[in-house]
Amino acid sequence: MIDLSYRPQLNDLRPITSMNEGLLAPEAADVRTSPASSFADRQGYRAEHLGEFVVSLPDTAAIAADVLPVAGSADARLDYEHFSIVMSKSRRLALFTGVNIDGSASVSVSRGGDPWAFDGRIPEAAQAGDE
Repeated sequence: MIDLSYRPQLNDLRPITSMNEGLLAPEAADVRTSPASSFADRQGYRAEHLGEFVVSLPDTAAIAADVLPVAGSADARLDYEHFSIVMSKSRRLALFTGVNIDGSASVSVSRGGDPWAFDGRIPEAAQAGDE
């Protein structure tokens, strides 16, 4: 019978494996970066996507200190195909994402082996990795 009243204490916890097992040296990791030029033709999020019903991206004035600047973008947007991201300096993640989706035109896309890469428009240190 299992004792369900037992609650392990923090000092009872032990690593399951060696701390070094399975870790790669930083120089051994296969890090890819997409060049900034590969995004030059991307239109990004369009506020007018729904016609007369305009949906603007959030105003970042109140959090401007945490918005990561993007060279060549006055509003710090990283534009991709049909969506845009504004990054947080402190979190290295998106503060918000704006997406244009036409559900009536959606198609199934196989995503099995999409290669992951850093975005070359902003420093690698400002991005979360593929962890």
